[in-house]
Amino acid sequence: MALSKIDAANFLTGTIPSGNIATASLAAAATGKVLQVVTTENSTEVSQTSTSNGTVYYNTNLTANITPSSSSNKIIAYGDFNVRANQKDSNTDLGLSLAFKSVVGSTTTVYQDGANAYHSGLYIDFGVNTFSNIRERLVKTKIIQAGTTSQMTWTMGAFFFNAGTIWMNDGNSMGRIILYEVSA
Repeated sequence: MALSKIDAANFLTGTIPSGNIATASLAAAATGKVLQVVTTENSTEVSQTSTSNGTVYYNTNLTANITPSSSSNKIIAYGDFNVRANQKDSNTDLGLSLAFKSVVGSTTTVYQDGANAYHSGLYIDFGVNTFSNIRERLVKTKIIQAGTTSQMTWTMGAFFFNAGTIWMNDGNSMGRIILYEVSA
């Protein structure tokens, strides 16, 4: 690796002499830049009773819109929130996981890592013991090629295994969804 010498004047302005940069490096530096960031935060607690295993519940109040500037750009979706669940019947295991859905026009795409929460998120087996409540901060990320320049509406959801009642943004804690558009 070659060392570069930057004089005091260039150091103060942040200018790198052009002789110190290869043309290929300049081309590579033009890609992968964050073009826009959209954030939604919400601290309203939402509960869901009588959950069905594998059903994704999108009543999280975490929705954000992004309109990509190029269909070849990447969209990075990040989301997190606290979730609390209590036991369903006398089951001794529990699964909690997150999902995203993206709506473009009349097309809805769901992004979840597996059909069952116990395969794709937090899974706990209490053996012969029962439990009353468990709380966990769950995080989900997804990277896709935009594939469109139309508005995309992303919503954060959660799905469960053997949960009775679940609380999203438990205790009015802050949940968020952040969308990034990154140049291709």
